[in-house]
Amino acid sequence: GVLHRVEKKWYWMSEIYPTEEISLRSASVDNFVIIDTANQQEQVIGEMDKASVPTLIYEGAIYLHEGEQYAIHRLDYQNQKAYAERVKVNYYTDAQDETNIKVLEVFEKGEELNMEHAYGEVAITTVSTCYKKIKFYTHENIGFGEISLPPEEMHTTAYWLALADDSGELWKRLETEDTSFNLSSGLLALSNVLINIVPLYVMCDPQDIRAVSEVRSPFTSKPTIYIYDNYPGGVGFSEKMFELRRPLLQAAQELILGCGCEKGCPSCVGPIDEVGIKGKESALLILREALS
Repeated sequence: GVLHRVEKKWYWMSEIYPTEEISLRSASVDNFVIIDTANQQEQVIGEMDKASVPTLIYEGAIYLHEGEQYAIHRLDYQNQKAYAERVKVNYYTDAQDETNIKVLEVFEKGEELNMEHAYGEVAITTVSTCYKKIKFYTHENIGFGEISLPPEEMHTTAYWLALADDSGELWKRLETEDTSFNLSSGLLALSNVLINIVPLYVMCDPQDIRAVSEVRSPFTSKPTIYIYDNYPGGVGFSEKMFELRRPLLQAAQELILGCGCEKGCPSCVGPIDEVGIKGKESALLILREALS
């Protein structure tokens, strides 16, 4: 074995130390290496966890390392290697993905604040479809490309909130086709706000969680927002979100009301191009109904 006992003490005898297998950046040990191919020499310049590959080091992506830009020109998915070369371009790349979520088990649930709240185990399937080239400073979309990679699957934990059937004002507006309210925009806008609020309450990094909004969730059959731990197996953030659900919604409402923009901005619900011109107002309406 790798442990050897001498009297009352245990000693590690292997040449490989346990901490070498643990990454401080990721909970996964299944990493890809990024290789600089300059001057026909292959030098490893970085590592990336498998879950981040479809959004950060796909073929065509611009990867940043020590302030330098590298273009990923080949991705050997099977052998977990990304080949890059140093470039100097006036844009960055942004991957677009689609995420499906399936509830496997409900750990705890409750109905309050005119909403249904729960947390439990979920299966996440994410597939990157394409990427955009965004110009520095002006943020113009100057091009795009396709991403052809297999879907990434992960079992983790999630907290979700769904609009209750008796959310009177909201359903009334939907039935009358009120043009000032857009359910899809409102859910997306609210999920964006929560992604910014949650880390302050559960003491995590914004990249540790992700959100998915659905106008009609296959599991709840209602408009639903899922916020899940972005790590296999979950690390406890979802349970904490469930416990702090009311303070989180109150903080989200305060953030939106305290922002001076008219229709939405990156400081509150997100850019108008993303959430639509009705996103901010619709998110506030959902919150007013939830907290009334």
